[in-house]
Amino acid sequence: MQILVDTVAGETISLKVDPSDTIYLVKEKIQDKQLLTFNGEQLDALADYGVRDGSALGLRLHPLHEKMQIHVVESLTGRVMNLAVTTSDTVDNVKAKIHKWHGFPKDQQCLIFANRQLDDDEEEGRTLADLNIRNDATLLLVLHSRCPRGMMKIYVKTLRQNFYNLEVRSTDTVYNVKEKIWAAEGIPPGQQSLIFDGKKMKDDRTLAHYNIQMYEVLYFVLNLRG
Repeated sequence: MQILVDTVAGETISLKVDPSDTIYLVKEKIQDKQLLTFNGEQLDALADYGVRDGSALGLRLHPLHEKMQIHVVESLTGRVMNLAVTTSDTVDNVKAKIHKWHGFPKDQQCLIFANRQLDDDEEEGRTLADLNIRNDATLLLVLHSRCPRGMMKIYVKTLRQNFYNLEVRSTDTVYNVKEKIWAAEGIPPGQQSLIFDGKKMKDDRTLAHYNIQMYEVLYFVLNLRG
């Protein structure tokens, strides 16, 4: 559900909440709507902006409906789609606009921003402001087809930012995945390393062992011959 919070400065914050949310969680959501500025610039790390002992910072809120443009890059073709959006648009809204203007079905879209997949129910309900997606930001669009029963789609990302789409089973081993990459790209399994959740995956372990789910992203590293 949506609630409105009036601030002492006379501004109104729109929040998406659940009836089961605690007051502490609501306070955290309010905090996510706030920005710190110094010399008119939004802050990320204090040291980057010369903030020192005694510096005065400004506090302001994310605009509720600020208009902006974002860029969506389709991973297979490199095609760039420019979208007019607002900070209050949700990920689901963005997918609907991509479908309306460019024809890609919503249920076949996977959006990625800052190496973060925006594809589950929780993310789709969050606004672009919540996800810190600003004007001129670039999102990656990976399209996936419906998988046969018992199969799931995963992505393998290379250091060059290329994506491979693979259909696998949870019972497949890591070595099986490497064989699929070999068939598609001609790189032998012995020259491949796959990384998930920051850890190198072992050839004899299954995807289920690593709790790999639909649309997860694995990272591919080429082993150089010594």
